Amino acid sequence: IANLNLVSLDPVRDGYSPEAAAALFTNLPGELSRIDGVRAVALTASALPSHSDATYMSAPAGDGKVEQALSSVYRERVGANYFATLGVPLVGGREFGLRDREQDAPAILSQTAARMLFGAQDPIGRSIREWERSYTVIGLARDMRVGLLTPNPVATVYLPLTPEWLGKNAERRVTALVRATAGRDTMAAVRERMASLHPDLTVFDVHTM
Repeated sequence: IANLNLVSLDPVRDGYSPEAAAALFTNLPGELSRIDGVRAVALTASALPSHSDATYMSAPAGDGKVEQALSSVYRERVGANYFATLGVPLVGGREFGLRDREQDAPAILSQTAARMLFGAQDPIGRSIREWERSYTVIGLARDMRVGLLTPNPVATVYLPLTPEWLGKNAERRVTALVRATAGRDTMAAVRERMASLHPDLTVFDVHTM
């Protein structure tokens, strides 16, 4: 994926309180977006894409039909404009925005997850359930393969990386995706801006896709 850079942060490890860490990540996309050469910024709770967190997901059935369930669907926490920054347009619906909140419970399904839960039906607006927690499907994402060990697409549900979630999971590292203008050393400017705004924060695992 050309001109896409990743940089990881772990503010709690660097001494931030959970509240300060949540505030940092809330403001970070806007801070980095103002750097000359940066075209888009989004956050994710894991390296891109990791598919490291599996969960149970089901779709309540109506009209006397049997409930559809996935015993192992991969879960990713991603921020606003994640797919646009990644350069992978959604197949349908919309992606997460800055106004999405944890209590609104929006979710995005991969094509494989949507097909396994809803067949050929449109998943947008439908309800899905993770154990006792319900979500409303707002978007349909293209399947993405992960490395050589998983050659086939896997069922994935994307949940929003909200300030509320960040405040409760501040110990988790967060990775910023930075899409840059071609031919420019944008990450040098990102490092400089981070050192200026947050001198007590360690930037690590910087690499390109």
